Amino acid sequence: MSSHYSKSLITKLLNNNAQIVLCGQNNKMSEHDTLDNCLILSGAFNPLHLGHIKLAEAANKLLNKNVLFDLSVMNADKGLMNVSEICSLLDQFDPSLKVVLTRKPLFSQKSVCFPNTTFIVGYDTALRILQKKYYDNSLKDFLNFLYKFKKSGCKFLVAGRLWDNEYLTIKNLNIPPKYNDLFVELPENAFRIDTSSSLLRKINQGLPSISKN
Repeated sequence: MSSHYSKSLITKLLNNNAQIVLCGQNNKMSEHDTLDNCLILSGAFNPLHLGHIKLAEAANKLLNKNVLFDLSVMNADKGLMNVSEICSLLDQFDPSLKVVLTRKPLFSQKSVCFPNTTFIVGYDTALRILQKKYYDNSLKDFLNFLYKFKKSGCKFLVAGRLWDNEYLTIKNLNIPPKYNDLFVELPENAFRIDTSSSLLRKINQGLPSISKN
């Protein structure tokens, strides 16, 4: 476990006394209530693999903005991580990259902490976002999420994915017309990896750094 992280700030976040802990370049950590106008890739990063890096690189190049990797220390199924687990995950990232730690596993929560932000997601994640079963089958709750997410100025940048031998993009999503502008396509010629996440984890070696602007 790295000794360069502020264990006190991580503990403060775990105790719900901080909103965001930013782990910046060379592991320098700082506390924030909100961070505005970001480009964020959220994930469990257990482990960080080539697919994450290539997706972040493609978004960085398309939007000319550095990517923040968002790690929620609160898992919907397993609860809170501990300090040791968090530091081990942070150790995977190149010192030139930035990671934000929150207790916010849901995009409805993330949009409050990160207004006017573009969240990078894969087709499969976008599909789940648009399914009412994840809102207790409530159309009202589903539309309320989309309304608040749009009001926060946030968007999704969606990468296509090979699904049952067909490459699917935002064109295959059932997006309510009023909210079409919440979903922006990451072009196939900018990013396409058909390898499964499990295989990507196995070849998780020699990860390249994301170019900085």
